[in-house]
Amino acid sequence: MYEVELKYRIDGKEVDILKALNKKSEGKKEIYEDVYFTHSEILPLESSKELRVRRISSDTKDRNILTYKSEIIEEESGSKNEFEVLVDNSDNTTNLLKAMGFKIEITFTKECINWLLPKILNNNNMLVSYVKIPEINDVFLEIEITINENNEIENALKAIKDFTKQLKLNDNDIEKELYTDVVRNYRKRKMDSHTKGTH
Repeated sequence: MYEVELKYRIDGKEVDILKALNKKSEGKKEIYEDVYFTHSEILPLESSKELRVRRISSDTKDRNILTYKSEIIEEESGSKNEFEVLVDNSDNTTNLLKAMGFKIEITFTKECINWLLPKILNNNNMLVSYVKIPEINDVFLEIEITINENNEIENALKAIKDFTKQLKLNDNDIEKELYTDVVRNYRKRKMDSHTKGTH
Protein backbone atom coordinates (compact mmCIF):
# COMPACT_ATOMS: atom_id res chain seq x y z
CA MET A 1 0.00 0.00 0.00
CA TYR A 2 1.41 3.39 -1.01
CA GLU A 3 0.45 6.75 0.46
CA VAL A 4 0.54 9.61 -2.05
CA GLU A 5 0.19 12.88 -0.20
CA LEU A 6 0.74 16.59 -0.68
CA LYS A 7 0.68 19.09 2.15
CA TYR A 8 -0.14 22.77 1.62
CA ARG A 9 0.31 25.79 3.88
CA ILE A 10 -3.01 27.61 3.90
CA ASP A 11 -2.47 30.46 6.39
CA GLY A 12 -4.89 33.24 5.48
CA LYS A 13 -6.89 31.01 3.10
CA GLU A 14 -8.46 28.67 5.64
CA VAL A 15 -11.91 30.31 5.80
CA ASP A 16 -12.58 29.99 2.07
CA ILE A 17 -11.09 26.48 1.93
CA LEU A 18 -13.17 25.22 4.88
CA LYS A 19 -16.30 26.70 3.30
CA ALA A 20 -15.57 24.93 -0.01
CA LEU A 21 -14.86 21.58 1.67
CA ASN A 22 -17.95 21.71 3.85
CA LYS A 23 -20.05 22.08 0.70
CA LYS A 24 -18.75 18.70 -0.45
CA SER A 25 -19.43 16.79 2.76
CA GLU A 26 -19.40 17.13 6.52
CA GLY A 27 -15.94 17.10 8.05
CA LYS A 28 -15.08 14.96 11.05
CA LYS A 29 -13.10 16.52 13.89
CA GLU A 30 -10.30 14.39 15.32
CA ILE A 31 -7.26 14.95 17.53
CA TYR A 32 -4.04 13.08 16.70
CA GLU A 33 -1.46 12.51 19.43
CA ASP A 34 1.68 11.32 17.63
CA VAL A 35 4.77 9.62 19.01
CA TYR A 36 7.69 9.05 16.59
CA PHE A 37 10.55 6.66 17.27
CA THR A 38 14.17 6.15 16.30
CA HIS A 39 16.54 3.21 16.70
CA SER A 40 20.31 3.49 16.51
CA GLU A 41 20.66 0.54 14.13
CA ILE A 42 17.44 -0.01 12.17
CA LEU A 43 15.81 3.43 12.26
CA PRO A 44 18.44 6.18 12.63
CA LEU A 45 17.32 9.80 12.91
CA GLU A 46 18.68 10.70 9.47
CA SER A 47 16.58 8.00 7.76
CA SER A 48 13.39 8.97 5.93
CA LYS A 49 11.71 5.86 7.36
CA GLU A 50 9.12 6.50 10.04
CA LEU A 51 7.72 4.52 12.94
CA ARG A 52 4.79 6.13 14.72
CA VAL A 53 2.21 5.41 17.37
CA ARG A 54 -0.89 7.55 16.97
CA ARG A 55 -3.81 7.97 19.34
CA ILE A 56 -6.88 9.35 17.54
CA SER A 57 -9.65 10.91 19.61
CA SER A 58 -13.05 11.89 18.25
CA ASP A 59 -16.64 12.37 19.40
CA THR A 60 -17.63 8.93 18.16
CA LYS A 61 -14.73 6.52 18.57
CA ASP A 62 -11.12 6.55 19.77
CA ARG A 63 -8.52 4.34 18.13
CA ASN A 64 -4.77 3.66 18.23
CA ILE A 65 -2.62 2.96 15.18
CA LEU A 66 0.95 1.72 14.79
CA THR A 67 2.38 2.89 11.45
CA TYR A 68 5.62 2.11 9.63
CA LYS A 69 6.60 4.08 6.52
CA SER A 70 9.42 3.03 4.22
CA GLU A 71 12.08 5.19 2.58
CA ILE A 72 10.76 7.80 0.12
CA ILE A 73 10.01 6.28 -3.28
CA GLU A 74 8.81 9.46 -5.06
CA GLU A 75 10.41 12.81 -4.33
CA GLU A 76 7.70 15.35 -5.20
CA SER A 77 5.10 13.92 -2.84
CA GLY A 78 7.47 12.09 -0.52
CA SER A 79 5.42 8.95 -1.18
CA LYS A 80 6.29 5.91 0.90
CA ASN A 81 5.17 2.33 1.25
CA GLU A 82 2.99 2.32 4.36
CA PHE A 83 1.92 -0.38 6.80
CA GLU A 84 -0.67 0.21 9.53
CA VAL A 85 -1.92 -1.94 12.40
CA LEU A 86 -4.69 -1.14 14.85
CA VAL A 87 -3.52 -1.61 18.44
CA ASP A 88 -5.56 -1.73 21.64
CA ASN A 89 -3.51 0.69 23.70
CA SER A 90 -1.06 3.35 22.52
CA ASP A 91 0.79 3.55 25.85
CA ASN A 92 1.38 -0.21 25.96
CA THR A 93 2.59 -0.14 22.34
CA THR A 94 4.97 2.71 23.14
CA ASN A 95 6.34 0.81 26.15
CA LEU A 96 6.79 -2.32 24.03
CA LEU A 97 8.80 -0.43 21.41
CA LYS A 98 10.95 1.20 24.11
CA ALA A 99 11.66 -2.25 25.60
CA MET A 100 12.80 -3.38 22.12
CA GLY A 101 15.38 -0.58 21.97
CA PHE A 102 13.42 2.14 20.19
CA LYS A 103 13.61 5.66 21.59
CA ILE A 104 10.99 8.39 21.46
CA GLU A 105 12.28 10.99 19.01
CA ILE A 106 9.46 13.54 19.07
CA THR A 107 5.83 13.89 20.15
CA PHE A 108 3.23 16.45 19.17
CA THR A 109 -0.52 16.96 18.73
CA LYS A 110 -2.51 17.78 15.59
CA GLU A 111 -6.08 19.07 15.55
CA CYS A 112 -7.74 17.85 12.36
CA ILE A 113 -10.95 18.07 10.39
CA ASN A 114 -11.14 15.20 7.90
CA TRP A 115 -13.22 14.75 4.79
CA LEU A 116 -13.33 11.38 2.99
CA LEU A 117 -14.19 11.91 -0.67
CA PRO A 118 -15.15 8.64 -2.40
CA LYS A 119 -13.79 7.24 -5.66
CA ILE A 120 -11.70 10.24 -6.73
CA LEU A 121 -9.19 8.05 -8.58
CA ASN A 122 -10.74 4.85 -9.94
CA ASN A 123 -12.03 3.19 -6.76
CA ASN A 124 -9.59 4.99 -4.48
CA ASN A 125 -10.89 7.51 -1.95
CA MET A 126 -9.25 10.83 -1.20
CA LEU A 127 -8.67 11.90 2.39
CA VAL A 128 -8.58 15.67 2.85
CA SER A 129 -7.39 16.95 6.23
CA TYR A 130 -7.38 20.47 7.65
CA VAL A 131 -4.52 20.32 10.13
CA LYS A 132 -3.62 22.72 12.92
CA ILE A 133 -0.65 22.15 15.21
CA PRO A 134 -1.65 24.14 18.32
CA GLU A 135 1.91 24.42 19.56
CA ILE A 136 3.05 26.42 16.55
CA ASN A 137 -0.33 27.72 15.34
CA ASP A 138 0.42 26.86 11.70
CA VAL A 139 -2.37 25.63 9.44
CA PHE A 140 -2.05 23.04 6.68
CA LEU A 141 -4.23 21.20 4.19
CA GLU A 142 -3.19 17.61 3.62
CA ILE A 143 -4.53 15.60 0.68
CA GLU A 144 -3.89 11.88 0.52
CA ILE A 145 -4.75 9.01 -1.81
CA THR A 146 -3.77 5.47 -0.87
CA ILE A 147 -2.96 3.22 -3.84
CA ASN A 148 -1.97 -0.42 -4.26
CA GLU A 149 0.78 -0.12 -6.89
CA ASN A 150 3.60 2.41 -7.19
CA ASN A 151 2.93 2.82 -10.93
CA GLU A 152 -0.26 4.66 -9.93
CA ILE A 153 1.64 7.45 -8.13
CA GLU A 154 1.69 9.86 -11.08
CA ASN A 155 -2.08 9.59 -11.59
CA ALA A 156 -2.69 10.04 -7.87
CA LEU A 157 -0.55 13.20 -7.83
CA LYS A 158 -2.47 14.60 -10.80
CA ALA A 159 -5.80 13.90 -9.05
CA ILE A 160 -4.58 15.71 -5.94
CA LYS A 161 -3.37 18.74 -7.88
CA ASP A 162 -6.57 18.91 -9.93
CA PHE A 163 -8.52 18.94 -6.66
CA THR A 164 -6.38 21.62 -4.99
CA LYS A 165 -6.74 23.89 -8.03
CA GLN A 166 -10.45 24.01 -7.19
CA LEU A 167 -9.39 25.39 -3.79
CA LYS A 168 -7.11 27.98 -5.45
CA LEU A 169 -3.94 26.30 -4.22
CA ASN A 170 -0.87 25.77 -6.39
CA ASP A 171 2.64 24.33 -6.23
CA ASN A 172 3.93 27.45 -4.46
CA ASP A 173 1.76 26.57 -1.47
CA ILE A 174 3.20 23.06 -1.08
CA GLU A 175 5.04 22.44 2.20
CA LYS A 176 7.88 19.97 1.67
CA GLU A 177 8.92 19.72 5.31
CA LEU A 178 7.64 16.77 7.30
CA TYR A 179 5.52 17.63 10.32
CA THR A 180 8.27 16.24 12.52
CA ASP A 181 10.76 18.69 11.00
CA VAL A 182 8.31 21.60 11.20
CA VAL A 183 7.79 21.01 14.93
CA ARG A 184 11.45 20.22 15.63
CA ASN A 185 12.65 23.39 13.88
CA TYR A 186 10.05 25.51 15.69
CA ARG A 187 11.19 24.15 19.06
CA LYS A 188 14.83 24.79 18.16
CA ARG A 189 14.10 28.40 17.17
CA LYS A 190 12.14 28.90 20.38
CA MET A 191 14.95 27.44 22.47
CA ASP A 192 17.58 29.53 20.67
CA SER A 193 15.49 32.66 21.22
CA HIS A 194 15.08 31.85 24.90
CA THR A 195 18.82 31.19 25.27
CA LYS A 196 19.69 34.52 23.66
CA GLY A 197 17.17 36.27 25.88
CA THR A 198 18.86 34.98 29.05
CA HIS A 199 22.25 36.48 28.13
